[in-house]
Amino acid sequence: MRYFALFFMLFSNSVLAERLSGKIEGLIPYSSGDHEILIFKLDNNRTGGCNTTERFAIDSSSKKYTATLSSVLAAFHSKTSIVVEYKNSCNYLGNSADVNFICVGSINC
Repeated sequence: MRYFALFFMLFSNSVLAERLSGKIEGLIPYSSGDHEILIFKLDNNRTGGCNTTERFAIDSSSKKYTATLSSVLAAFHSKTSIVVEYKNSCNYLGNSADVNFICVGSINC
């Protein structure tokens, strides 16, 4: 049982996450309370679970927020495809999937 718990803790983040690639179709810089929230949509987003708007979100409480914001803005401006790894949760914004991380360019992620 201990080994199962250890395995689950080590790999649960990637097991519970999904990936989608595409070009950014639009974005919204938003805020709620003390947090800034970046909301964006890919050209091939899909709904599912709590994600009823076909969008992704990340807020400023995430250590990856600033880098993600910069990367999303650059990819949107250059019309470059990105890969989004997202969770099946909507904690940053109640109707948009939580971003785990993004990859931009020709890199394995």
